[in-house]
Amino acid sequence: MANILITNRCNLNCSYCFAKSAIEDESKFITIEQLNKILFFIGNNESIGLIGGEPTIHPQFDQILSSIIDYSDNHNNKLKLFTNGINLKNYLNIIKKSNRFSILINCNAPSIIGENNFNKIKDSLDKA
Repeated sequence: MANILITNRCNLNCSYCFAKSAIEDESKFITIEQLNKILFFIGNNESIGLIGGEPTIHPQFDQILSSIIDYSDNHNNKLKLFTNGINLKNYLNIIKKSNRFSILINCNAPSIIGENNFNKIKDSLDKA
């Protein structure tokens, strides 16, 4: 699987996060140009994972999804989104356009992420 790190930022602060030690003070977001260069090197039939931090907080996440879907339609790629699910409902209309997507949600208890965030995840799952 080709994993594409589209941001180093996250909207949570989980104590067990393996990526926390690699997160820098400065927010970094992949550009659409950088994404297209990466996609150029990914082969046909290769699985593509969108990872972060939290991918859905990328300011151009809708454009990234559209680009990845267009690419996968032409190259027969399976797609996987690794997310905490908090913002997922904002992008379900785009994700549902492709039958190539699977979603892996790292869901924590309300006592860890807060009741409000937990309810956002449940709301996204209800709409999926």
